[in-house]
Amino acid sequence: MQECYLEPDDHMYLDGKYHYYNNDIDDIYYISYEKHSDDKNSKYKFLTKHYDNTCRFIVFKKKYNIDFIKNIKLLLKQKNIDDLYDKIIDKIDNDYEFNHNFGIYDYKLHRVVNTSICWSADYEKFEIENDCVKQIIVTYHGFNRCYIRFKNGIVDLIEHQGRKFDSGFKLGDKAPSIDEI
Repeated sequence: MQECYLEPDDHMYLDGKYHYYNNDIDDIYYISYEKHSDDKNSKYKFLTKHYDNTCRFIVFKKKYNIDFIKNIKLLLKQKNIDDLYDKIIDKIDNDYEFNHNFGIYDYKLHRVVNTSICWSADYEKFEIENDCVKQIIVTYHGFNRCYIRFKNGIVDLIEHQGRKFDSGFKLGDKAPSIDEI
């Protein structure tokens, strides 16, 4: 694992400190544990995965695996060192080696962002809740936006900010599945 810094440019959804991984299955990808401004008020922690040579960012909410927490607490209680729990969790939270140990966290798909290399701040952002697309935000030339909201898997609201443009959706259309995005 190597630490690197991805500079801001036209196709970066989340720039900053990343860790670089190379494996035979996924090729090269980068992982960031930073919080994007979209989530600055969220109580959750996040993992953003970015594949090399793509304009796609996949964001996961992360929380500790319940079994992991139970086992740590049980171990500390057995050894009569309960007061170390906060120090251990703090160490795990602030150490990238621990953060990348997927066995201690549960990850839930939160957002998929496809950025553009042509116009700064142009993107398609798929907001996901309970493995369903809840909203799509599409920007066009940065300041023109289209908000497509879904209720029960069907488009129930299309709202534009700035100049209107074709989003590819109309009221009553079915929401794309996770596999389709």
